[in-house]
Amino acid sequence: MSPIRIVVKRREKLPRRLKILYTIIAILVSFLIAAPIVAALGIDPILFYKYLIVGSFAPYSFPLTIMNLIPVSLCCISAIISFRAGLWNIGQDGQYIIGAIFLLWIASIIPNVPPPLSYLLVIILGGLAGGAWCLICGVLRAYTEANEAVTTLMMLYVASSILNYLCYGPWRSSVGFPETFPLPQNYQLPNIGPVTSALIALAVLTFLAWLMIERTRLGLEMSILAEGTRVIDYVGLRYRRLICIVMFLSGFYAGIAGALYLSYAAKFLEPGFIAYYGFSGIIAAWLCELRVEYSILSSLLLAALYSSSYTMQATLNIPSYMTDALEGLLLICILLVHFFTRYRIEIRLINARSKGDRK
Repeated sequence: MSPIRIVVKRREKLPRRLKILYTIIAILVSFLIAAPIVAALGIDPILFYKYLIVGSFAPYSFPLTIMNLIPVSLCCISAIISFRAGLWNIGQDGQYIIGAIFLLWIASIIPNVPPPLSYLLVIILGGLAGGAWCLICGVLRAYTEANEAVTTLMMLYVASSILNYLCYGPWRSSVGFPETFPLPQNYQLPNIGPVTSALIALAVLTFLAWLMIERTRLGLEMSILAEGTRVIDYVGLRYRRLICIVMFLSGFYAGIAGALYLSYAAKFLEPGFIAYYGFSGIIAAWLCELRVEYSILSSLLLAALYSSSYTMQATLNIPSYMTDALEGLLLICILLVHFFTRYRIEIRLINARSKGDRK
């Protein structure tokens, strides 16, 4: 039997219509794979998908979907910024927590800041705290070659421990539950009609991220950074400085996500404040092919899964981890689509060479 060789070759660039079609197919395939898993739990898959839709987009549940959309979208942009530069910030949830903690701390020190300055401080304080937290990992990556995927993930557990300490310790409220004192009223974002002002902030922040990535020199340098050190040395970019900037900006958006969620939804901190929106944001980033202009749309799907999990748990007694499994299936299918739309696999037979050829 002749030996074989597997060759991976890059495909020609596919039209965007085909990429969108393949992405939709990947989503449908992930849902189909989930059907036998749901059936194994003794639940009708048709009912599962029915409540998946109703629990996300029904009039009574859609506000919850929008509430989840904002932090997922901002964490998605955070992932896009780092991934577009070839850096792996997967600790958005840690930066999300630190952004909220810093906002609550500063708001307790200076509680009388008048709106709309206090609303602006929500974004600035949360972003600076999350950016500084992620910058620690950026400095380690730039100057010690520490793997940023590991350090950002480890910093998540540090941030989670700080959150638990504050909720059970010095910031614990007098009501007896492990929760902190509330955020001052003037720091809480109001609703403008049926739309929360945080949704307007999301639209502005998304546009600014798109502008930075697609229309500035920094966005170009980020794409060069993703090509590796050889290209960077050839172009003459300051490698370490650029890594620190990218990691700060990535953490900046994740920190804003935590501060905004505290401001318009949570109102106080508790151990359950960490909802792992960061991991959903990573899936949404791959779903939109690292394109900021599609980040809100892809994040809407993940936010819908969050909302439907509560409905399905209450009506069908489906455990909440089922939606986590569905997210994992979605990520696997999306990554497979990304691979096979960029590369093709060729299996070749290797013919035995003659003795003359070997000589």
